[in-house]
Amino acid sequence: MNVLTWKDIEIYAESTFDTFFKGIFCSDKFIVSGWEKSDLERNSLEWVRQGWEILIKLELANYSTETERSKVIIRY
Repeated sequence: MNVLTWKDIEIYAESTFDTFFKGIFCSDKFIVSGWEKSDLERNSLEWVRQGWEILIKLELANYSTETERSKVIIRY
């Protein structure tokens, strides 16, 4: 049984959040008082990393076939 670790998906998480935050911070409708983009990104990525660690502990990041691996990636 293989495990999809945070290191395996970290680059995708960073890319996803980068796209997400560009959409928010490029919008003139969204203002966050006292927060910098980097603070929000860092906190959000940490929250996602902690969530992924829980999935690993619950064995929801385990896979043995490419189909199962795809299902694990979709959980992300």
